[in-house]
Amino acid sequence: MFKALRRYLNAALIGFIITFVVYLFVRFDPDKVVLGIVISLVGAAVTLIGYIYLDRKFGGEEIVQAVSGIMSITGHAGGGATRIAGAPLTHAAAMFAVSSSLADVLRKRAGGPAGMLDVSVYDAAVAFESASLPAYFLTGAAPAGIGNRHSMSAPWNSFRCADGWVIVCGGNHPNWVRLCEAIGRPELVGDPRYLTQEDRIAHVDALEAEITAWTAPRSVAVVEAAFNEAAIAAGSVMPLPDVLAHPQFRERNLLDAASGCTQIGGVFHLAKEPLAVREGAWRAGAGTRAILVDRCGVAAADYEAWLEAGAVAGDREAGRAGAA
Repeated sequence: MFKALRRYLNAALIGFIITFVVYLFVRFDPDKVVLGIVISLVGAAVTLIGYIYLDRKFGGEEIVQAVSGIMSITGHAGGGATRIAGAPLTHAAAMFAVSSSLADVLRKRAGGPAGMLDVSVYDAAVAFESASLPAYFLTGAAPAGIGNRHSMSAPWNSFRCADGWVIVCGGNHPNWVRLCEAIGRPELVGDPRYLTQEDRIAHVDALEAEITAWTAPRSVAVVEAAFNEAAIAAGSVMPLPDVLAHPQFRERNLLDAASGCTQIGGVFHLAKEPLAVREGAWRAGAGTRAILVDRCGVAAADYEAWLEAGAVAGDREAGRAGAA
């Protein structure tokens, strides 16, 4: 019971701090600090209510993927519910929140009123169904998992090669013509089964068998080079060790080891330069003081009191995971 109470208090505190920081940034007025505190208390209450609901009803990204329908349209036909690896919907919701906040700041600077941001991971999940929902609206048939195929375009799938897989996206008619020439089967262009996009989708199994017959005995490198030469979007399906060694990965400077521990580098680039990684990943709680005291202006004495009371989780030892 006390552990749950502490989690709820932590959630309310985080909501209060975030709301107050946003208030200071968007609508700071020294004469209206009390108003900011009241608004922040409302933010704390909303955060607490949301946290309690999620704590009781949801288990995280996977549950949102399930209840939003994402799992029902992911994976291969007959393969059962399949989740998207990682937490893409959570990251998408965070990016939606950032872009919405920036838009609200611009509106405020232009003389408009500040708005209340309302973004959820569930909403982000629905946004990811921008192809599946229109298909359902048009046909009345619920989409199901189709693997790496495209519901409205063919050929579009991963194809077996002698030493791996290649993904091919050649869905429009000019691509289809060039693909047939690339695999030495120009006569397929005039095949009645493949004359139009609708025909190719209707006979997708036979169409993919024709392509697989050409890719299967050849290496990934040969297949990828042939399709790229024909201006057809194609790429090898790489295991992670190969991704780390790929020229594109290294050119974009996406791996950082200079900070003392191997980790993903800066994703954003400014003036053609990636953002520098100043230090390695923090241990759990190591950044709490830096965020609350150094960046949000919480008094050091208050922070220490919160730490002693267990209201926040901190790491008294400075340092990074890579230096430990």
